[in-house]
Amino acid sequence: MAAVAKILSALTDDAVRWVESLSRKLGDTYTSAIPTDPETIAGQMGEKLVNLDREVPEALNLYEPRQLYNDLVKANEGFLDLTVMNPKTFREAAYNIPGMNDPMLRKAHEDRMQGIKDYITSGQLLDTTPELANRNYLDASEFVMHDGRHRNRVFEELGANRSLVKVIPESTAMHNFPAPDELLSKMDPSIELIGQEGNKIGTLGDLIKFLSVAPPAALGALSQLPEEAGVE
Repeated sequence: MAAVAKILSALTDDAVRWVESLSRKLGDTYTSAIPTDPETIAGQMGEKLVNLDREVPEALNLYEPRQLYNDLVKANEGFLDLTVMNPKTFREAAYNIPGMNDPMLRKAHEDRMQGIKDYITSGQLLDTTPELANRNYLDASEFVMHDGRHRNRVFEELGANRSLVKVIPESTAMHNFPAPDELLSKMDPSIELIGQEGNKIGTLGDLIKFLSVAPPAALGALSQLPEEAGVE
């Protein structure tokens, strides 16, 4: 309990209120047999929550809280890495948007971007955090899947220089089983990152920060409830 109390005491007032609100939401979802008090909930998210509050606190007001809670718990369980990266880095990691030379497809893209922008600026919560899947090699890690390309382009247009992104090992994404040795955070910060177009993005330590208990000195280091419908 002392460790849990330490987590709560390390949070800002806004983050404590977020945990308390989340506790009430989870209490409405689970039976009374499952503890959903703020102390228990904070303990499940652990130091990852403290680091999120420090590194990218705007995420608390950007994403549906139960989904963000799920991501933090899964990160603590070793299923995924929660990272902070520049939206431009995410754009370079994902496939380019196809058909941009076609006026109709470009118009559809622009309409979708505007819809997401309106959704965010009106204060509505996004239902999922952007996601990448990685496949590791000896001296490189390649991104092989993405979700959230349009959201990160909107973040970039809105002037954001950081975005919360979950990075999941390809084997975990395929089999829903933790592969801790494949986590990107286990890789050497000097490895090369490769985007889905086969493009070299830069080194891990220069581009990604992990929400870990003891972040590296370089710019490297920032359970599943039903998801609600929302913006992709």
